[in-house]
Amino acid sequence: MSQNRKKVAKEDETMETTLSLPTQSKKPKLQPLEHTDFGSCIPYYDEELELMQGEAHKRAIAKYLPCFEWIEGKLDLSFLSDQPIWFYNPKKGKQEALAGDLVLAKKSDVSKITAESILFYMEVVSTDDPRRERRDTLEKKPLCEYNEVPEFGLYFPDLKDARVFELYRLVNGVYYPVSENQYGIWCSEMIEGLCIERLTEDEWKEGIKIRIWYGDEKLLDLGQEMEKRKLAEKERDEATSKWGDAEIARWEAEKTMLSEKKKREKAEKAQLIAENRAKAMAEKLKALGIEP
Repeated sequence: MSQNRKKVAKEDETMETTLSLPTQSKKPKLQPLEHTDFGSCIPYYDEELELMQGEAHKRAIAKYLPCFEWIEGKLDLSFLSDQPIWFYNPKKGKQEALAGDLVLAKKSDVSKITAESILFYMEVVSTDDPRRERRDTLEKKPLCEYNEVPEFGLYFPDLKDARVFELYRLVNGVYYPVSENQYGIWCSEMIEGLCIERLTEDEWKEGIKIRIWYGDEKLLDLGQEMEKRKLAEKERDEATSKWGDAEIARWEAEKTMLSEKKKREKAEKAQLIAENRAKAMAEKLKALGIEP
């Protein structure tokens, strides 16, 4: 009986292997073709549903986009937002371009980028229209899973929505939810140092329900911080310019004073020479008995 079970188990294992391998081998290789379809070029416009972005989505993108740009520069990655990326859609049986909201990828030629380069994909979910919410959650997540995007996040910026953030990590080709820690923080394994913190409800504002961290640096107010830095640099440059102008003016004044001094000394010297000559001439005339 035991031998029969082993035989059956072995046959089942062989059958499973035989059935699963072709499925894996049939998954098409993404082709890094030049992206040419950029739609209407209206930022975050849903052409299929003919919908503009909502207020919460707009504020979320405006707030967190600089954070991801900062991380891009810090780690020498490629950051994409509302830009086409090649995915393979198994339902349609073809390769198609999908634009993500906040995407960090390996350093790549973004004009031909495919899902294989993606490290972290974050979708800002629009809940103002059920069709768009369904696509952001129920369609994009399995599509990213099929294309083996390592980490996929869903951010819910609408104040009326009790949900905040969901993070999924790919394990053996399947997405598993990643729980927040005791401090309400989710951390990425693909982007070392990147963490997302749930804000308390009294901190929520339209579109703003999370805080982005990179290491010990709080990036939530990065946009404001960058503006402050730019303003400080501008003020420093203006101060330096004013100091430079003052120095130039002082140098010009000193130069003028020196020039005037030299002119005065030259005039005094010429006068002294003339007086000496006149005196010498007078003495010669006296010696000749002539009164000057």
